Amino acid sequence: RRARKVAAYVARDAKLLRQFFRDQPRRVVLFFEHFSMSGEFTYGARALSRFAFARRDTVWEFLEWMGKHAQAPVTVASKPHYFCELHVLRTIRTFVENVPEFWSSSELVEEVESGDILNIDRAFFVEALLDDLCAGREVVLGMVEEFLREEQFPLLCQKLLPLVSSSSLLTFLDRLTPPRSWRLPDQSQASLPGP
Repeated sequence: RRARKVAAYVARDAKLLRQFFRDQPRRVVLFFEHFSMSGEFTYGARALSRFAFARRDTVWEFLEWMGKHAQAPVTVASKPHYFCELHVLRTIRTFVENVPEFWSSSELVEEVESGDILNIDRAFFVEALLDDLCAGREVVLGMVEEFLREEQFPLLCQKLLPLVSSSSLLTFLDRLTPPRSWRLPDQSQASLPGP
């Protein structure tokens, strides 16, 4: 459920999606290389094919084909398996540079919102979310606050405590409690109990 919330946020950031796929052939292949001979496309392949058909008058020319000639929309509509002849890497490179409307299209948003894209490179999205959090984006702050409210305390401690240094934890606890409660007594004034 949380992954879908993050994915929904990512799906509406066309600039971030273009950045994610720009000059990243592995990411492009993992998300868009899902055309099949049966015509049942998934992930980015489904978004790309739907987008191309819906806007064929303006976008079709940007599709890059592996064969000697381009495929006509009418031909591909009757034989969707021809999408298997699409040169996906070159097409996405072209779309990144020349088709900005694809990156905010409802077709792509729908596929990104599934959350599967986050598994391609979690570190990239974590860094992007941290950047947005540091920039004060309310939506990201809201997601973090919701996570902290909904997560069970023992699980939250299990996830967060290993990430915190001892001095940071002590500073945090000092801010939560009265000033002297976490400090060790001054050893010079401590006295040993007498007999």
